[in-house]
Amino acid sequence: MFALAYKKSAIALERSGKHIVMPGAQESLADYVRRVIRDKELSYRKVAARSGDEISASTISDIIKGRYSNLTARTQAALAKGLGVTLREVQAVIEGGPGDEDEFRQSILHMLHEKAKTASAEDKRFIDRTIKNLLSDLESNEAGKKAGSA
Repeated sequence: MFALAYKKSAIALERSGKHIVMPGAQESLADYVRRVIRDKELSYRKVAARSGDEISASTISDIIKGRYSNLTARTQAALAKGLGVTLREVQAVIEGGPGDEDEFRQSILHMLHEKAKTASAEDKRFIDRTIKNLLSDLESNEAGKKAGSA
């Protein structure tokens, strides 16, 4: 059920022009920075300004063009600050693994979260009830497993 809902959500997002990174897929630093800038509707100059001008727009351009391979810790921190993401997330992309926020952004839960932001009051109540029911089912399932192993 979730896989089908995820697939349908992914197709809807793809049709709307949103970039989709499927779970397990790894972006390059250039692709990651490009995606975050696009998703947050930022310009290179805006990223630089948000970093306190600790990173320049030309450096951001070079990163996106793949010209930077070894970013200093200071540049990584400035990039994260300018993009409005955690340093750990930038480091995870550089290291080749997903960060916690990146994993969440790729999940069906994030899609639901984004949908809920613009949902009607009735739809928000439905989402809340559905999540509460899922949590209750998970807790019951866990309790059943514990009782069965005792």
